[in-house]
Amino acid sequence: MKSDLIIGSYSLMTNDFVSRQDLWPYLSNLYVEEEERGNQLGAVLLNHARREAHKLGFQNLYLCTDHENFYEKYGWTHITNGYHTWNRESKIYVAETILE
Repeated sequence: MKSDLIIGSYSLMTNDFVSRQDLWPYLSNLYVEEEERGNQLGAVLLNHARREAHKLGFQNLYLCTDHENFYEKYGWTHITNGYHTWNRESKIYVAETILE
């Protein structure tokens, strides 16, 4: 939060509407307000999600995306592709969770 404004968020979900339901949990809905982008807030949120997933007992956290060359910068590895229920293909990434 910035003062009393929410400027970024994410979700941890069982599945991100992708065919690989054997992989979970998923980080989803990562968002940073446009005027706040470029300040590494996305990296802060990604690491926060990895810590929270570890607290919940998970060793890995997954995400699916169409973005190129963003998540790799923050330690995420492309492992496979998955398909959404609306027949769109997305890349699936994994990162180890983080112990605080």
